[in-house]
Formats: sequence, structure tokens, C-alpha cells
Amino acid sequence: MPSPRVNLTRFRGVFIQGAVNLQGGTAFGTVTSAVNNTGATIQGGSSGVAGTLTINCSLTQGSGGTIQELISGRSAGQFSQILVNGVVGLGGALDVVVTSGFTLHSGEDFTILSASSLTGSFAMLDFNGSNVGSGYNDCLDYIGNNLGIEAVYNGANVTLDVVRDPQAVPEADPASAASGLTLLLGGLLILRGRRTIETRAI
Repeated sequence: MPSPRVNLTRFRGVFIQGAVNLQGGTAFGTVTSAVNNTGATIQGGSSGVAGTLTINCSLTQGSGGTIQELISGRSAGQFSQILVNGVVGLGGALDVVVTSGFTLHSGEDFTILSASSLTGSFAMLDFNGSNVGSGYNDCLDYIGNNLGIEAVYNGANVTLDVVRDPQAVPEADPASAASGLTLLLGGLLILRGRRTIETRAI
């Protein structure tokens, strides 16, 4: 039986048929068949509300597919999660959307995907509608406010880590530092000498 092709604007519920090829739209809910995402956006939860997408089979995401990560808080249920009871092959984009009223902080991490086994990685990482870089392992992408986000692939899990963006700090030139110290000491000696002369004058 060939794989059904689904071109949808929105889907919620349970797939019970054979493997499904998602070509467009948004999918969420519970899936009991293999999913091949070639052009849709899949997310844990419903539109604008974080939750969990459970796939009781395999998930393959091609270059045109997107996994959307909704974040409205730090606790379970406040950020999207995708649980796959099978093999995951990743590609395409990870789209991170932080809801208004919530602010990311350095040191936070969110487990966004868990599977039985995992291969591949995201090729793009978007943040609030703008592309900020690649989704490769430990590739830090700047998102503003001196923060960066990175997708970290740890065994069969993918976490989104928020870290302080390392700003380059200019190193002091030893020669310049030595010169400055010399000038400072020279100035102190001159002042001390002036005080001595003034004391003698009195």
C-alpha cells in the first residue's frame, strides 16, 4: 500500500493508517504511524499553545520540514515536546517561538525531542520568525540581549540550551600596559618631588 500524502492546513487527532507524508500545513496531536515530514510544520501542542506531540512510530524530517518549539515557561507543559517511540532522522529547520511575557535566561535548557534513537541534525535554526543560524550540534546562534541558543544532540534526545553569548574582550597589549605603568609611576614621583620642594620652601 503506498504512503498516503497529506497536504493540510491543520490536523489534530490520531493517524491510524500507514505511513504519512506531510507536505504542508501544521500537524500536532498523537500519531500512530510513521511520519515523513517533507514540507509541514509539526509541533508539540496546538497552535500557539505548548504541549506534547507523541509519535508511536518513526519520524523523518526532510529539508523542507519544520519542527516548531513553543516556549511560554520553564516547567513541563510550558514548552513543546515531541516524544517518538521509534527512530528519528532529522533535517530541515527548528523554529523556536517564545511567547510574549516570557524571557529566556542564560543556563536554561529545554528537552524538545526524545526518541528511541536519533540520526542527523537540524540544518537551520529560527528564532521568533528570523533565521539566526544553523542547527548543528553545539553551534551557538546569537538571539540578542547577550544570549545565544544552541541545539544539543545527546544520544536520542535534543535539547535547546540558552547560554550567555561570549563577547570578545580585547586583550591588553603587554607593551602598552608596561608603558602606562611607567607613566603612572613617573607621575607619582613628580608629585612627590614637588611636595618635597614645597616643604623646603616653607
